[in-house]
Amino acid sequence: MGRTERVCVVGAGMSGLIAMKELLEKGHDVTCYEQTEREGGVFNYSTGVAYDDLRLTVSQHFMCFTWMPPPPREKRELWTRGRYAEYLHAFAERFGLLPRIHFGTAVTAVAPTLDGRVRVHIHDAGTQLFDSVAICRGAFRASAPRLPRIEGLDTFPGLVAHSGTYKDPEPFRGLRVLCVGMGETSADITLQISNVAAACTLSMRTFPEIIKRYRGPDRRTTDVDSTRLFHWMSVEQRAEFYTFKRSFRATRTLSEHDRVVYEWNRRSGGRRSLQKNDDVVANVVNGRIQVRAPAAVARIEGDTVIFNDQSSLEVDAIMFSTGYEESSIPSGWLTNVEIPDVRRLYKHAFHPDLGRRVALFGWARPRQGGLPVLSELLARHFALLCSGERELPAKSEMTRVIDEDCAREEDFFANSKHTRTLVHYTRYADDLAELVGCLPSLEAYLDDPELLTHLVCSSNIGLSYRLQGPDAFPEAAREACVSAPIADPYQAIDRFVEHALSARLGPETAHRAAGVIRTYLTTHTTDMPSAADWES
Repeated sequence: MGRTERVCVVGAGMSGLIAMKELLEKGHDVTCYEQTEREGGVFNYSTGVAYDDLRLTVSQHFMCFTWMPPPPREKRELWTRGRYAEYLHAFAERFGLLPRIHFGTAVTAVAPTLDGRVRVHIHDAGTQLFDSVAICRGAFRASAPRLPRIEGLDTFPGLVAHSGTYKDPEPFRGLRVLCVGMGETSADITLQISNVAAACTLSMRTFPEIIKRYRGPDRRTTDVDSTRLFHWMSVEQRAEFYTFKRSFRATRTLSEHDRVVYEWNRRSGGRRSLQKNDDVVANVVNGRIQVRAPAAVARIEGDTVIFNDQSSLEVDAIMFSTGYEESSIPSGWLTNVEIPDVRRLYKHAFHPDLGRRVALFGWARPRQGGLPVLSELLARHFALLCSGERELPAKSEMTRVIDEDCAREEDFFANSKHTRTLVHYTRYADDLAELVGCLPSLEAYLDDPELLTHLVCSSNIGLSYRLQGPDAFPEAAREACVSAPIADPYQAIDRFVEHALSARLGPETAHRAAGVIRTYLTTHTTDMPSAADWES
């Protein structure tokens, strides 16, 4: 074990709790300040941005930390907000985190000092000096809603609300409501409002790219599709993969629900944030929700909303589900340091001028997969940096990597330019894992066909990063990995696996690995979905 430091963690949400755990694992002296009266962050019902009936969009196998995972073969479920908040509380209790949290204590600023330490300013309690600080406040804050600038909005006579303060649909009962925006939160909120409103209209500037919450006759959560196989494909391979998928449903009559999803996806253009919630489509199909798209609100005159196509709508209430200001770090969090674009941080976490002293958690949001996996990997890296067991690159190298990552993200998310926190789940996780030293080496598992096959063809869960490296628990990690279901039928794996692997392993090793996977799957056909059920 390396050196020990006095480390401050700001915020006791999901990222703050795992940061505390990893730092304590390395023997650091950890103090956490949380401005509310309990842990949980955004999942804290009374003070977070969560609402009644919030249901997660990925299963517990992505949302649980590797220190306290679900049983390997536990059926995948989409937990409620309340159940996940209970999990976080149990995690904090089990690992002795609660006594180290100062609840009801707000940090007002963090100021790096000339002697290489960090001064933390605490509301009504002076300052404290620390060796390093993890700021775990994240981007989803009710105090920072992203509201479009609309002429006439300030004189609208009806109810105006933002999803950050939404709890339930009762204030909208019997009203004519316009819902603006179509992310995962909007899908829930618009559905709930439409069930009680006199009329509900959904306005979308662009069409979303949607995947269903569940698929197949056994209703698997669609996070099973977050595989290395899929994520390692090139853009061209993915296009071919989708075409191949559609060939299996060419003779199947689409339901009205699936037809809406298919049409929205076709018109979305891809290369954007992924909407992992299709629940709202039910009320689009039955007519309770009228859709205006692509349509933006141009101006408001009295109780009449005028859209950019000059059509109009009289409404009593407007619900904005337009996200949060997540492109920049709020001014004042870091004294004398401005961060106008989070993509100008090294791995969305470290400012080149501050180095390892300050880590920013919660500013990398995966298109697929689970945020807790990324927060845990970042926490492991930060704890190792504090211990002196890892070092950040020189400033010039960090800047080069930032430029490279930024260009790739700008291209990959070209149709979600305002959502600067978006990252490619597996690429970002693998980058952090390489820094930690826990990136699973596929070459090492060529003689373990079962594990190799599941690492490539099953969902990329957090425990795959505990197979090797510091603080590994290989037996538990292996069991979790081989228990994860194979995502795709043999026909798809056979066709795409070697090409997907070649960019990671080189042609010769990719050919060998693909052969191992094909041989394993031909003798374990019950592990795979059938082609008939694929994408059903």
